Amino acid sequence: MNYHAFPTQHPDDASIKKQVALTVKERLFIKPPMGGMVSVKEVCNDGKDENLVFSAPAYYADHIHNLLYRRYALALLLHHDDVVPIKSYRFWVVLAQNYEYVDARWRALEMELGDMVGMDSMWRSDQFERYLVTEAIVRRHEPVYVNKYRRHRNPEMLNVSQASIEEVDWESYQTSIAEYPLWSGQVYGSVIPETMPALDVIGDLLAQANDWYNDNDRPLIHDPYTSYWAAAKWRFKDPFDPQVTDCDVDDDSAEDDERALVDEAPWNPALLARLNMGTKSKKRDRSGSGVPEIRSPPRKRPVLSRAQAMHDQSMEV
Repeated sequence: MNYHAFPTQHPDDASIKKQVALTVKERLFIKPPMGGMVSVKEVCNDGKDENLVFSAPAYYADHIHNLLYRRYALALLLHHDDVVPIKSYRFWVVLAQNYEYVDARWRALEMELGDMVGMDSMWRSDQFERYLVTEAIVRRHEPVYVNKYRRHRNPEMLNVSQASIEEVDWESYQTSIAEYPLWSGQVYGSVIPETMPALDVIGDLLAQANDWYNDNDRPLIHDPYTSYWAAAKWRFKDPFDPQVTDCDVDDDSAEDDERALVDEAPWNPALLARLNMGTKSKKRDRSGSGVPEIRSPPRKRPVLSRAQAMHDQSMEV
C-alpha cells in the first residue's frame, strides 16, 4: 500500500461537492468478457453513445465492479449530505477521505490501462492488487488501520505488501460484506443503478456505511509526537473537530511539564534548545537526574596588604 496516496488533510467541502456531483452523473459499466478481456465503457450523450474507457483482463471484472460501486456509493452519500445529513463532522471526513482515495485508485487504474499497448489477458496491475488485498484483509485503507494490522500480524496472516489476490480468502470477505447489501452493492449486482436511488434508500445506505466505517476502535499513531503529548500530560483532542486546537495544556504547569520531557525525550535537540533558551541564569534542580553535582570551591576573602588597608580606611574618612 502506498501510504502517501491516502489523504491526510481535511477535505475541502466545496471541492468535494464538485467532484461527487460529477461522479454520481457518470454511467460506467463493464461489457461481458470476450477473449479473456472485458471492456469498461461510459454512456454519453443521454445514452446515445458508448465510449471505451479501457480494456482489462477478465479476472479483474468483479473487482472493477466493486471499485466503481464503492466510489459511486461514497459520492452518493456526500452528494446528498444536505438532505440526508451525515451526522458528525468526523464521519463526514472519513467518507470524504475514503472517496478521494477510491477515486484516486480508479483514476490510477484508468490511466494505467488506458495507456497500455499490447496488453493480453495475463497482464497484472500490482498497484490495483495492493488496493484489493488491503480491502479484503484489513477492510480499511487508512494508514492507522493498516499499521494496526501489521503490528498484530502473526506468521499465519497474510502480508498486505506481498500477498497476491489468489491467496486472499475472498469467500470470507464476501460473507463479511454481505451483511451490508446496499453498501456492498449486492442489491444492484454491484452495478451502478441507472436512476438515482430514493432518499430513504440513501438513508439506509448511510447507516450501513456508518457500520462499515465504525471508528470506535480507531487506533492512535504511536510516534515521537504522541509520546511527547503523553509525557507533557496534554489532553488529546478529536483531530477531525474544526472547533478545537490540537491540544490543551495547563499554562501554570506548562514549563514544568516541558522540563520533565528532558528525561522522556533526550534525543530531541530542538526541545532541549528551547528549554535552555533564556533560562541560563536559573539554577537547575538536577536531583534524580543521575548527573553528579558539581561543587565550586569556597570563595576566600582577599587578603589586603597593610598599605592597601590604610588607604581604604583613609578614603572612608
